[in-house]
Amino acid sequence: FETQYSSAVVHADSEVSLKFVFSPPSPGFYRAVFSLNDRVKKSVVLGFDPKKMTTPLTRPADFEAFWQQRKQELAQVDPEFKMIRSDRSTDQMDVYLVEMQSYGRVKIRGWYTVPTHNAPHPAILSLPGYTSTMWPSVDRTNAATLALNPRGHGNSKDDVDPQDQEFMFIGFDPENPQLYIYAGVFMDCLRAVDFLSSRPEIDASRIGVEGASQGGGLALATAALDSRVIFCAADIPWLGDWIGYLEAEFWGWNNYPKLFALHPDLTFAGINQFLSYFDTMNMAEWIRCPVLMSVGLQDDVCPPRTAFSVYNALATDKSFVVYPFTGHSVTREHEKFKDEWMAKKLGVETLGQIYPSER
Repeated sequence: FETQYSSAVVHADSEVSLKFVFSPPSPGFYRAVFSLNDRVKKSVVLGFDPKKMTTPLTRPADFEAFWQQRKQELAQVDPEFKMIRSDRSTDQMDVYLVEMQSYGRVKIRGWYTVPTHNAPHPAILSLPGYTSTMWPSVDRTNAATLALNPRGHGNSKDDVDPQDQEFMFIGFDPENPQLYIYAGVFMDCLRAVDFLSSRPEIDASRIGVEGASQGGGLALATAALDSRVIFCAADIPWLGDWIGYLEAEFWGWNNYPKLFALHPDLTFAGINQFLSYFDTMNMAEWIRCPVLMSVGLQDDVCPPRTAFSVYNALATDKSFVVYPFTGHSVTREHEKFKDEWMAKKLGVETLGQIYPSER
């Protein structure tokens, strides 16, 4: 930063305004830190022309073949779909606990809510944040929703239970990326699309996907790997631009040493090479459906730099909304905006979502 004042004396009962001038060297995101008496008082992230950021892809040579093989292996697993009607059902909505077999014959579950009227219905696949639990979406009275708990989440822990482990370390084998937890989780999302497409009450030509944080990354991966998806709404997404993530935030520096302890021959470059198989930036150009992305400019969990690395790699109809003062959260304002956007893509006037403040 270039400052107009190198220092100033400020009395307790007075105000002083200082002007700071900064010329960004290139498009991207920059953190300004303001301190008083050597104590940090305020930190703010600023973005400069982020649509012009250029982030090199990190695809391994066999990237496309890797994912084709995973999809073929999923197709060989009989899904054995099972639906159990829940007592949460109402006159307007049927609610079902859904079970299915996925990649590696891992059992996964989710909550399927479907209107009782006017079939066939459009459908939304809703995906979870990191280690979180999905529950029935009973207020969407004009669209079906499958709230999926992929392996290791919610009620899908029969075969993969993280317990006290860092979820994203499960199955980390430098020589066998096909065993990694996210190889299975990505395929779980495709299996969920299989379920929705199989249902006679669903219009299989109107299936979209949504999620926030990890769920936003999973939504992007699902849209990239499954052409049946007609839109992708990815809020504050994770799972993109691993190298940028390492440079922008402390998560990697805090957690990579745990992997070094398990695999003494690993390096930072080796971890990033492994994770590049599961980087949504590397598969973004496969997405052909419209994408809506939201970004919290002050997000220190899923920083805007990594979101725009994925966004700029998209070669489809795309739009983004940046919320300048929010961190790792999705505002009510954006939830409403997103619902309207999804409803339009699904060809319905409204999803029927009722917000708590409107009850």
